[in-house]
Amino acid sequence: MADHLSTLPGPSTSLAVRTTRPRIGFLGVGRVGMARMQAVVRDALVREDLVDVVGICDPSPEAVDAAGEIVSAEVTGSLDELLELGLDGLVIATPTAQHAVQAQQALLRGAAVFCQQPLARNRRETERVIAAASEADRLLGVDVSCRVLDGALAMRKLVRSGELGEIYSIDLTFQRACGPNREWFYDPRKSGGGCVIDQGSHLVDFAGWVTGEWEFEDVRSTLWHRGQIMGTPCEIVEDSAIVEWRQSEGAVVRLACSWNLASDWESVIEAKFYGTEGTVVLRNVDGSCLDFVCERFRGTERERLGETTTAAESLYVHGGEDADIWGGSAVVNWARQLAAGSGFDPEIEQASAVAGLIDEIYRRPRED
Repeated sequence: MADHLSTLPGPSTSLAVRTTRPRIGFLGVGRVGMARMQAVVRDALVREDLVDVVGICDPSPEAVDAAGEIVSAEVTGSLDELLELGLDGLVIATPTAQHAVQAQQALLRGAAVFCQQPLARNRRETERVIAAASEADRLLGVDVSCRVLDGALAMRKLVRSGELGEIYSIDLTFQRACGPNREWFYDPRKSGGGCVIDQGSHLVDFAGWVTGEWEFEDVRSTLWHRGQIMGTPCEIVEDSAIVEWRQSEGAVVRLACSWNLASDWESVIEAKFYGTEGTVVLRNVDGSCLDFVCERFRGTERERLGETTTAAESLYVHGGEDADIWGGSAVVNWARQLAAGSGFDPEIEQASAVAGLIDEIYRRPRED
């Protein structure tokens, strides 16, 4: 197919004109990486190949074989080999402990990066990656998928417009009846933490994105492992947590998250924003990890702002109860920005604020 010429605007103009399609590589093509690759490939077909998937890297032969059924790309044995393909962009879906080093390596080689959430294990690592992207003027994205659910932008506009009055309380819930099935999730040196960083970080980001408040005060947290309250520093990861903090404008935020919680639903995912003139809610439907609605409430009256319904079999090669809950809209948006010639986008600096709050929740010492 013909190459394209793109002059669409982006956060940076240094890469604003591109005469060939961006060359994309995928580092990790397990459940998450596979879903992201499928989303990019589908979007590229619909939009006349805005990007080319040219390389993949994964230690699992089964994952590589499955990826080969989706796209014809070179299989490499390491990140170095993958970058030798002359990538314009790299999608990372590997264990959390590897994110920061892998992202920096790619950025130093001139490739933009899209990384599975979280970007790194803590604020220090996160800021190093952001600094590398800024210095290289390369697009850096993170898989903060709540932002791209249907109706999420309408929620944000309502909150910021003042139509809901003063937002005084926010309730965030991410409970799952199952937990990760990979051993590295349970090693804090590899994962950075348990259900808070794995699940809660998505809603921490969403609360900041909706309200525009990225400063946090009076953070209090209680973490459990198999019903026992945990101390600090933590040598194990939490499977349940209750957290409370205040945003800079005074709203009190409460977060509850868990793995392997006995419940009548497979999952409960909610973000409720209470204002003096009404409420807006993002929630999953009937325990589904794929179906969401966004609604506005005036008293007992409700208004549907958006609905996300996705058939699992159309998104994922590897299904089952552990299937990745998020669709691919975030990575597709990143790929479109890359194809449009976008360089560094300062919005990614919000990831540092999220990582800082996660550090506070885990009571990690600050390292300024």
